[in-house]
Amino acid sequence: MSNISNNTSICQLEIKKRLFIEMALEKMSGKKLPTASEMEKKTGSPTDRSNWHRIFNGKTKQPRREIISFLANYLEIEVNQVWNVLQAAGEINENTDENKILNNLIPIFRMPENIASDSRYFVGRKEYLEKLESNILKQEHKIIGIIAFAGTGKTTLISKLIRKLYQDKIAIFNAVVWKEFNAQVDNERPPIIKEFVNSILYNLSNGEITNETTRQDDFEGITKRLLSQLRKQRCLIVIDNAEALLSDKNKELGESGTFAEECREYYYLFNKILQTEHCSKLILNSRESFVELRSPNYSELILPGLNQEYAIELISNLSDHEVENGAYKLKGTESDLIALTKKCSGNPKAIELVIPLIQRDKEFQGSVNLFLKQDKPIDGICTILKEVVNRLNEKQRECLTRISVYQDRHLISFNGILSQMDRLDEYEIRQIIDDLKVASLLKAENKFQDENYPIYKIHPFVKEYCYRLLDNKMLNESHIRAANYYQDKAGNCREVQEVDAAFEAIHHFYEARMFNDCYEIFIFKILNAKKLDNLRCSANLWNNVDRITEVAPKLISKLSDLQKRAIALVPLGFVYSEAGKNLKALEVSDEILKIIGRKLNKDEELIFTQIAAYINKGRAYRLIGNFKQSQKDCETASKYAKKLKKLSWQALAIYELGLIHIELEKPKPIRAIGCFITAAFQAIGEKVVPSGVHSFKNLLSGEELNNGAKKEIETTVMSNSEDSSQDHTKKFRILYNIGRALNILKLHTPSEFILGIAERFVTETDIGSPIWLYTELATCYGKKLKAYDYLNRAYSRKEKAPMICNALTLHKYAELEYSCEHYEDALKKYEELEELLREAEFPRLQMQAHYGQAHCYEKLYSKPNVNFSTSGYKEKAEEHIKKAREICEKWSLPSL
Repeated sequence: MSNISNNTSICQLEIKKRLFIEMALEKMSGKKLPTASEMEKKTGSPTDRSNWHRIFNGKTKQPRREIISFLANYLEIEVNQVWNVLQAAGEINENTDENKILNNLIPIFRMPENIASDSRYFVGRKEYLEKLESNILKQEHKIIGIIAFAGTGKTTLISKLIRKLYQDKIAIFNAVVWKEFNAQVDNERPPIIKEFVNSILYNLSNGEITNETTRQDDFEGITKRLLSQLRKQRCLIVIDNAEALLSDKNKELGESGTFAEECREYYYLFNKILQTEHCSKLILNSRESFVELRSPNYSELILPGLNQEYAIELISNLSDHEVENGAYKLKGTESDLIALTKKCSGNPKAIELVIPLIQRDKEFQGSVNLFLKQDKPIDGICTILKEVVNRLNEKQRECLTRISVYQDRHLISFNGILSQMDRLDEYEIRQIIDDLKVASLLKAENKFQDENYPIYKIHPFVKEYCYRLLDNKMLNESHIRAANYYQDKAGNCREVQEVDAAFEAIHHFYEARMFNDCYEIFIFKILNAKKLDNLRCSANLWNNVDRITEVAPKLISKLSDLQKRAIALVPLGFVYSEAGKNLKALEVSDEILKIIGRKLNKDEELIFTQIAAYINKGRAYRLIGNFKQSQKDCETASKYAKKLKKLSWQALAIYELGLIHIELEKPKPIRAIGCFITAAFQAIGEKVVPSGVHSFKNLLSGEELNNGAKKEIETTVMSNSEDSSQDHTKKFRILYNIGRALNILKLHTPSEFILGIAERFVTETDIGSPIWLYTELATCYGKKLKAYDYLNRAYSRKEKAPMICNALTLHKYAELEYSCEHYEDALKKYEELEELLREAEFPRLQMQAHYGQAHCYEKLYSKPNVNFSTSGYKEKAEEHIKKAREICEKWSLPSL
């Protein structure tokens, strides 16, 4: 009997373990586990899902690793996550609470940094909080709309829910993202869909997926990336002020709740989220219902105003707080308070605004009755907000309206407020801020700037209302003051925060239609074009490719001065090449030459612009793979610079010629090194190459460098290097490319030495240079483990770097895996390279990605004992060879 009982207990425990494993994996992945027949079909042998514990104990016919890899791929989660679940199942006994283990396995999400502040008074919303939490936990609704009028507490409700889930450690989400659209002022619309999805992907991937990763994605591609993330992990995405997506025009026709024409891509994205299988959630906080989204997977929670009981409770809480802070005591009968709640329509924000007004205004002195007896009608938040703002003194009202010009994504600093009211001293500003906080018009956040002053936020509805109060003159003045504030913060644009401030200044000057000021900041602050060659090579140029491609075209279209337009086109052309838009880069160069002509000019800035246009054409053609045309354009630039005796500008052309010699089908590395060394010394104005440069010949001897030779080279480099971080990128690139040329010559030890010197010129803010460096250092080590180490360092940083950097890293990594006969791993890297370059104009690299995949498939299908998994590889190899040849034909490139 005891044996039967014991066997039953063991059987129950096995079932408990199996159910735990199933529950854990499904919670982690947001997907249903495969059936036994699906597993058998995929793995090629019988596998019984009811025996998960046997997989853990290694007692199945299938190797554990194969099963676990299959599960990880099927569920789109990491292999180590599957291992963690199986290991945790081994700890379960008949008395174990599996939920406790499960909560440890599935990490609780990180609180979003920009989540709305927690409300001091959360009254009358417990029922709605429970409804929302219940809806979140259910699987059937993928999108939930929280619909209510402004000030009703939509943002507070979802903020409270997220905090509750976090504090209760309810691990239903792996990631939570909070996005806030701008209040609708001046027809301002939400960001373009790609910018929005990029920011979501960056948050969900902990910074691994960046703008550079998705640079070539079209709408369909970036949507697939997002849906993949929503399947891989359980995500909660909150969009505040989502009504910004809806059409005002249709509303006037009595058709509210339809997406604006310019926001239709959001509609298609949300529909994809509704139709795709995943366990993530999207919450839309909106003043209007989303009529076009109605489906079984969409639900809405309508949030009404507070009922009479809760509204009076909120009034009591707020009035007690005001008394504690020196205001009049609130006086009113029960009927007065009921009438007041009706005047406020039960709107929490309206009540929050009106109570300080009654208790602090000398006219009312805390009397609800006196407030109610006013002649003018007061009903709802709009008229109460109007009443509150009208009762501000002139300075308070001016301050509140002026600071409404700051962009919503930036909280407002004390100095930002001070800059709008520069005729007042700090004491007066602090007093105004305190008064606006008391009136619930301004809120201090738990973050600090400007010497320990907190930073502030305006309620979106208040911001929207105040922005509309600005007449054209004051609106313009406020943008100019904001621009000047950010311009001062920009300093010399050597730190990331300073560059951010400079772009913000450009935004405000642009809104004030001061396009020449935008130009000055862009050209002379961000790019420091007092040294003109910074227009084509500087850390700020390469670190801000996305921003420049967004800002520069808008700005250039507004510049009436043709000379300024031509100059501003120079950096735009170069970043287009870096971004894989080489045809656009060629268009930009032709536009420059059209503006200033092809004959030599006398103006120094235009001479440089003309030379830069030819260099950029040469660069674009080189990246395409048309080396003949590339060389022709670079030689034209060099000829012009030499004729005008501009050695430093000729150096730029000679440097590009060096790159051509490296990247030819049959490279000429010694000639390339000659170009780089000549360019280096012409760039600093040396007419005669210093004698120390001859020490570089030792690098080509093939012999081990002695300490004397090393010291001589180091001295030559460092003694001719000004201590200017603006020039570090240029110095790094010359040394890095000398290292590349030495590696082509198989002189790996001298290359490593030169790359070591190059590393000294990598600045902390430089995004791309470390990746170039690690990739080339890997080349120094051939097939050794250290090569993998360096490539892994480059690969781990690739998401933050320009596309061309990432492409080179992937190509080198694939080549290394292939040379080590790791054909499956090489294939993955070539596939990743193809994906990265899918929409880019780097045909030579695209061709190499296809040939690489073809060679991997050839090696895989020619292996002995080819099994079912390699069937079709021969056809795939032929398909990639065909695609590579099509690219060669399209771009007139020689086949490999």
